[in-house]
Amino acid sequence: MDTRKPESITYETFKIDRKNLGLNIDLNYDAGKNTNLYLRVIYNKYYEFQYSGSVGNSIGEWNSADRASDITIYRDGRWRDYHRDIFTLNFGGKSLAGKMKIAYDINLNKGLYDQPKYWNASFNLGDQSARINLADPSQPVLTYDGADASDMSKYTTRNYINRHERVDDKDAQASFNAIREFKLGNENRIDLKFGGRYRYKTNERFRNYYNHVLLASEDAFTLSEFMSGYKRDNFLNDFMNLNGFPETERMEQYFQANKGEFSDDPTYTRQNTDPDSYEGKEDMMAAYVMGTLKTNKLDLVAGVRFERTSFDYKGNQVLLDETGTYISTTKIDNGNSFAGFYPSLNLKYKISNRTNLRAAVTRSLSRPNYYDLVPWQEIEKRRKRINQGNPGLVEEPAINYDLLGEHYFQSIGLLSGGVFYKDVDKVLFDYSYEQKGGEFDGYRINTKTNGGRGKLYGFEVAWQQQFTFLPGFLNGFGIYTNYTYIQSELTTPTVETARKIAMPEMRPHVGNVSLTYEKYGFSGRVSSYFFASYLTEVGDEARFDEHEQGRTQLDFSASQQIGKHFKLTLNLSNLTRAKRSDYFGSKNYPLNTYVDGWWGSAGVSFRF
Repeated sequence: MDTRKPESITYETFKIDRKNLGLNIDLNYDAGKNTNLYLRVIYNKYYEFQYSGSVGNSIGEWNSADRASDITIYRDGRWRDYHRDIFTLNFGGKSLAGKMKIAYDINLNKGLYDQPKYWNASFNLGDQSARINLADPSQPVLTYDGADASDMSKYTTRNYINRHERVDDKDAQASFNAIREFKLGNENRIDLKFGGRYRYKTNERFRNYYNHVLLASEDAFTLSEFMSGYKRDNFLNDFMNLNGFPETERMEQYFQANKGEFSDDPTYTRQNTDPDSYEGKEDMMAAYVMGTLKTNKLDLVAGVRFERTSFDYKGNQVLLDETGTYISTTKIDNGNSFAGFYPSLNLKYKISNRTNLRAAVTRSLSRPNYYDLVPWQEIEKRRKRINQGNPGLVEEPAINYDLLGEHYFQSIGLLSGGVFYKDVDKVLFDYSYEQKGGEFDGYRINTKTNGGRGKLYGFEVAWQQQFTFLPGFLNGFGIYTNYTYIQSELTTPTVETARKIAMPEMRPHVGNVSLTYEKYGFSGRVSSYFFASYLTEVGDEARFDEHEQGRTQLDFSASQQIGKHFKLTLNLSNLTRAKRSDYFGSKNYPLNTYVDGWWGSAGVSFRF
């Protein structure tokens, strides 16, 4: 019987205040009978303040099934704010050139993420013992021996952390599409369409972390001197009351007034700054041609798309010695490109005026995330661990087979269902494994990788309908529901022996049920969304695989039109306070459990 016990237990709580300001401008211009132009400008300003506190327990030794000793208790506090600015300018139009219809646009985007304040402190108390009740592994209960654990004057620290992070993201893209119709008799025709798109993107991320450490001649801080008034009663749905956190804003004020009492830790700065600071650029070019044959019963669409993506990233490799002390940072520059052709064939057969049968065979691709391609590396010799990016990642190609039927109701509504199969190569996923041989033999490597071939298959059904056939007030009701079932398989690229697993990030059961109402200028929706547990990160053994626990969430949204120009909106999420949790290998070994309160937004919009 597996009797593995947790090595650490942490309770964490958040207080979040968000503000959002948006501005939209939409201008249209009729430039003559053959041309229409438009200009759209969107600006979004997002601000968030967050205070979070946590109580962590690092367990040194389990003495019995429910008792542990050599426990170090950590009481942490984090105070941060950040801003996010997004600006988008889109200019384009549609023109008629003879018998050819042309559409074109230029899109400019600029995003800025700036976190000017992040203050963090951790006070600790060692040599504690406790009884630990694991009847519910996701909510362990600690009962400490003695009174020291609740005495804030016993908790001390000699350091305080300040950090700044900034991300600049810019991209520009242009697209062109043209279509020409050719008549084939009175009812049939062929549409020939072609076009292309070009995109250029730059991304810069900068982190600057400092660990301000008290000089040896200075007395340590005690938590009772810097205690926050923040607390959470009825934490985890009345599980416990949580308090006793540092007030890091006051610690920042103390540091600014007494800088001579501190020195900075270069290991902390370089370990946390260099691997996450990078700059890169990407450009993508795509072109396509497609033809559509439309007949009385059959629509056939065939085409091919060519895409080429190239990138160049500059990152950092950070080396720490066996004691965890910083040694050096080495600049790494890496560039690569990948390209391919992606054909597709789509069929639509009209069984009746309201019933269709669809089939498709397509070749598609998924690209690695930007940061996964950055050639950064953090080598921790003390922990025998390496965290790193993977500039050698390539795209994930797939061949997709789909068969779908749909039926439109005489009233407003649709019933649809279908089956699908996907054959995937070079699957992208998070991977953790132990290095065998070489300079870093025995190190645990955490990275992103391409796997072998994978496959997935399943079915989906959906029903949506407005009950317009009901009398009076009732005909404003409607329903929307869908369900997807997925089975998948992937052979992992493990060092010693391959094993078959489900494809990461593939949820085997996903569904949504929504009840809607639309009438008298009112639009409302109550929705229940659910998914089953699924694999998120692959280890070299099944017990190191990470999974996210399935859950069900209830949401509500509504809007009310007032006159011609005003609209009130309300959105509420997670009304049932559904848990978010993940686990290692088995649900008996939870990793994190989050209980979020409900959250929402309200607003007023005005349209000229």
